[in-house]
Amino acid sequence: MSDEKELKGLGGWLILVGIGVVLGPIRLLAVFLPLYFPMFSDGTWAALTTPSSEVYTPYFGTMLIAEMCFNSLMLLACLFLVFLFFTKKPSLPKGLYRHHCRIVDFYSARRLGGNSSVPRPINV
Repeated sequence: MSDEKELKGLGGWLILVGIGVVLGPIRLLAVFLPLYFPMFSDGTWAALTTPSSEVYTPYFGTMLIAEMCFNSLMLLACLFLVFLFFTKKPSLPKGLYRHHCRIVDFYSARRLGGNSSVPRPINV
């Protein structure tokens, strides 16, 4: 005879992990949508990427497109982690680990790259 309870649902400390997994994609959208869309609509993109502009920043366009691609992939990864979490897949811990390692790698690479590619504020 065993007195083991059958585990059902997501509870305990796993709720904190779930909150982080669910809020991840929402946080990404809340941070990056207000950052990227105004840049293309108010003339900042044209000012920073046109060589004849006085505020031209070399390779800024390439850097921004690469960053936008990376953030899009991170959003897809966050959505996939939400799927793994709610379907209770055993690959969730590895997925969370890899996701957080990618974030650390990306931001470390940005810091090591220096601030030379970061544009200065302009008034357009």
